[in-house]
Amino acid sequence: MGTKNQLIQFVQNCRKKETEERPEVKWLKEKYQRLYHMSGHPGKARMDAVIYERMHGSMPDKESDILKIRFWRTGRHLPVNREQCIRFGQALEMSDDEMKYLIQNYYDRSDHVFESGKTEAWKEALYIKRSGYLKELMEEYILKLPPNRLLEMNISPVGAAAYLRHIYFQDALKCVSVYNGFDPRHLFDHSLSVSYESELNRSLRLEGEVSRKTMIRHLILLGMPFISRRVLDDGLRTLGYLPLTEGHTMTKGECLDDLLLLFLSLYEEVCAGWEPMPCLEWLRTNLRVLDEILVEAGALNLRFMYFKALREYSE
Repeated sequence: MGTKNQLIQFVQNCRKKETEERPEVKWLKEKYQRLYHMSGHPGKARMDAVIYERMHGSMPDKESDILKIRFWRTGRHLPVNREQCIRFGQALEMSDDEMKYLIQNYYDRSDHVFESGKTEAWKEALYIKRSGYLKELMEEYILKLPPNRLLEMNISPVGAAAYLRHIYFQDALKCVSVYNGFDPRHLFDHSLSVSYESELNRSLRLEGEVSRKTMIRHLILLGMPFISRRVLDDGLRTLGYLPLTEGHTMTKGECLDDLLLLFLSLYEEVCAGWEPMPCLEWLRTNLRVLDEILVEAGALNLRFMYFKALREYSE
């Protein structure tokens, strides 16, 4: 009960902080002001027009083009895609380190596309390293599964890797509040997880944009019960994401990192010295509790263990 009360209080505090200006936006404003001063204080509208021109190679045709730049620099909106975000940073004359902060912290994405001065061969080698890391995690995940657990899901221990999607789906289900209405017959129904197969494979192969929140869920599920801040930080760094950082916010101001740091500290405090299976049960139980608290608080974007395909199990 103490753990639940701590989580409730913390989620309430997180919700209050969402009304405050993101630290990452404050940082961006400083970079804008630096360029503004370097340009001789031309006026904000003129400066925004110059930034637009640097991004697109021509002056803006309409007022809405300038307004878009103003919204970005003040934090009201974000660039619609990575390419625009990179162009925006370049227009603000950011260094490579600042560009990395822009992508990882402000935009809350992986750094895997922007690497100034790097060759295609270097980028390909980096992709191989990162996708190989995830492949190893998946292999270890399958190896950790007890045979009786696989038989419960009508899966032979031989060749279990072919059923990664369904196993992952079932494990994810046990960590969210919809599990409270779970029908045990679904253990054998592999068809209910089919809709998630393409999304899971795409993200585990690092194809396209994979959100940091999704990758955090992968690292937790694939690593349970052997997870900690160090484990998550190492995984996030390896995959090009910002490690768990106190005070970091998601793009709409949500304090996911602070919430994760609290949860992991509670896990370490309560389960120190326990055997793996009780640790796993504690994690699943309290992740469900936390997910339910987030739903009740209306903090749906903080539900880091939930994804839409799980809704089929709640019907």
